[in-house]
Amino acid sequence: GFHPEFSGWNNIYLNCALQGFSRHEIESLLPDILDFSGLTAVIHRPLKTFSTGMVLRLAFSIATAVDPDILVVDEALAVGDAEFRDQCLDRMNEYKRRGKTIILVSHDLSTVRHFCSHVLLLGDGRIVDRGHPEQILDTYLEIVHASRKKTQKHRPEKKGVRWGSGEIRIEECHLYCEGKRTDEWIRGARCEVHLCFEVLRPVEGVVFGVGLHSPEGVYIHGSNHYWHPLEIRLRFPVAGERGRAICRFPSLPLLPGSYMVSAFCYNNYEGFPQPVDHWERAVKFHIREDEGRQHGLLALETDWDFREETGSES
Repeated sequence: GFHPEFSGWNNIYLNCALQGFSRHEIESLLPDILDFSGLTAVIHRPLKTFSTGMVLRLAFSIATAVDPDILVVDEALAVGDAEFRDQCLDRMNEYKRRGKTIILVSHDLSTVRHFCSHVLLLGDGRIVDRGHPEQILDTYLEIVHASRKKTQKHRPEKKGVRWGSGEIRIEECHLYCEGKRTDEWIRGARCEVHLCFEVLRPVEGVVFGVGLHSPEGVYIHGSNHYWHPLEIRLRFPVAGERGRAICRFPSLPLLPGSYMVSAFCYNNYEGFPQPVDHWERAVKFHIREDEGRQHGLLALETDWDFREETGSES
């Protein structure tokens, strides 16, 4: 419904006319479309001069201003600034409260998890699974994880991204849960990350660390032995030595889902950390589904109470 040679203003009339609105009805919609899109200053420019985000702003503003019974949003929230994305979510939530149907097509797992009540997982044009968001997102992540493992099976050096000066190389990153080596972890269990390394050249002042990330790349946690209350100083004057740095989590408070571990080795001898072997997304692990229901990333203990208060009390 958009023509690149027409101005944004004319495209509003064109798009609404194609949906059956009269000129008088379109004119009544214009203030809301312009205010919501934030494009008043450029609305008379040719659409071909608009950025992708500006075009999506205009399209979403028109689509929601005409008050449809069924709204289809196809990756529209993936482009644009955070403020406009929040505006879109607010309007979509308003539609939900009014009982309208919204079909959201997205790869943004966080939005799908918190906004949708029913999810359809598609693959190669076919329905793979359908159901509750948490269940389907777990299925999606398992499929992605299995696909990446299959693809990378014959290319082990391509797992993750790594860089550094190379005096030490982290050869393996092993995961343990309750003393058993596994990438299937349990929420609240005692878990360990073992960094198996080899010294390739003499080096002093090295620090080992680990980072935990969500599938979307959100940095959940970072820890190293240099920050630990019990100071550990490491120096390796001779090449060829092998060792294992172990990071223990007495009780891992992550909610069910897939996560990534990054392995770090930095040289802190000069006072400013320099990467020796930084292995981003070294391995993945999965927190098994349980009966507890929470949203987000962390499983936190909560206690609820209710009190009756009078109007005079604060």
